[in-house]
Amino acid sequence: MPSPQQTTTEVVNALDCLSALSADLNCKCNVPPHAMVMSAAQVKDACAAIDEAVGSLKRLLASSVAEGGGPPAPMPPASND
Repeated sequence: MPSPQQTTTEVVNALDCLSALSADLNCKCNVPPHAMVMSAAQVKDACAAIDEAVGSLKRLLASSVAEGGGPPAPMPPASND
């Protein structure tokens, strides 16, 4: 089981990655959204940030499952009766 410090580090890492991605993708210019173009480097950096955040979240979920927790069970389909 990871220590509380390790868990906190993973959460902070995921949040940092997503915050940086949000900042990188936020355009404060006068170009219409449909006309925005990202360089290949920006796309690559955005994908890396997403991958790192997803990896952190998967590690947290794996730790939770190992401790008997994990994602909630799927909800049964609603009945049309």
